[in-house]
Amino acid sequence: MDDAEKLIGLIPVDTVNWYAQTARVTYFLYRREYDQAIAELKSIFARPDFSQHEWNAWCYPALGWAQQWKGDAAMAKVTFSEGRERLEALRQDTKGTRLLVRWLSSVYAGLGDKKAALREAQQAVATTADDAFYGPWYEANLAQIEALFGEVDSCMTRLSRLIQIPAGLTIADLKLNPAWDPVRGDQRFEKLVADLKPKGADK
Repeated sequence: MDDAEKLIGLIPVDTVNWYAQTARVTYFLYRREYDQAIAELKSIFARPDFSQHEWNAWCYPALGWAQQWKGDAAMAKVTFSEGRERLEALRQDTKGTRLLVRWLSSVYAGLGDKKAALREAQQAVATTADDAFYGPWYEANLAQIEALFGEVDSCMTRLSRLIQIPAGLTIADLKLNPAWDPVRGDQRFEKLVADLKPKGADK
């Protein structure tokens, strides 16, 4: 994480690059620095052109989960509810791009709507089944939702595949991402992470 911190420090504070923004927020979430992640996301919401770009839809689930993981369930519910309204409206305007559907699944998960969350996540996976680059990212999202709602067997089957394919999951994500907290302690998950660890990594 020290090396990551150096790289994150090179990103201009006022960047509007989507990849740079997500990298910075992800870094804060991995470090469990939720206040910093929330501040970063709110600065994006505050931009005059925020609503003009569909890709900014990721900010709703990201902010909601940062608030939830921080322990502010009330604010998280407000964010998830606003996200659902905004993203469903965008779906009508854009006919539901796969990226939008992916964010919707996370918003519904945050609201505790298991049926809707799984439906949207499965739809996103179905539309990217033949996409070797982005497909694993959408499938990882489905695995996270399965973990959240106790569908552990399905989640583990999916993870076992995702760690073996290009563009799949990394040991860093499995170890650091709060989204996997629901399955931490499960022997299958812990073994999966241990098996991924390079020899001598703990020395």
